[in-house]
Amino acid sequence: MKQIVRNFASILCLSTLTTLAFAAKPGTYLGAGIGASSLMTTDDYPFDYTAGTQGEASRQRGGLGGRVFGGYNFNKYVGLEAGLAAYTPSKYSATVDASNSSLKYSLNAFDVVGKAYLPISDSGFNLYALAGGALVNSKTKFSDGGVPAASGFSLPAAGSHSTTKVRPVYGLGASYDFSAVTTNLEFSHIQGLGDTDTNGNAIPSANLLTLNLAYNFS
Repeated sequence: MKQIVRNFASILCLSTLTTLAFAAKPGTYLGAGIGASSLMTTDDYPFDYTAGTQGEASRQRGGLGGRVFGGYNFNKYVGLEAGLAAYTPSKYSATVDASNSSLKYSLNAFDVVGKAYLPISDSGFNLYALAGGALVNSKTKFSDGGVPAASGFSLPAAGSHSTTKVRPVYGLGASYDFSAVTTNLEFSHIQGLGDTDTNGNAIPSANLLTLNLAYNFS
């Protein structure tokens, strides 16, 4: 994530050297972004790996994420955008004696958001906020090898479980507009449903920080 921010800062510095700057450009655009993603699953281990004479556990939360999107700016202040976002899964596993259990959360989303821009004078820089809805497909996969659940944690039934729900999404961003290309750094949050500590089939909240590049068609 630090590297993404440093790269974005470099782009902004270079941008100040060009005269091809505009406010948020009205019209259609298509783009893509890549960066850091995180599913807000439990901070703790969901398995009691101290229950046996020999136990160990591992976990992975966060990693690479990305989004492809297209939109239309009605003017330099208001736009509408749709996108597809993918997040790195959260994975947990534990081994106690000869038993091994694992738990994996995956999430992808299709979102539609409205965007409100605040142009920074005639500099080409814009701050913006976004809000809307996301059709979230959340999957939970639990391999039950007999390792007990940690205290206060509820594991799902063994196997794969998929849930699709519409959830709120909102975020903030900063962009710089060239004549035909826009670059921006954007943070978005999808609000989950339920608590992954007490409900193994809950939809985790999801965060995405991306460095984006979009082409303006008009």
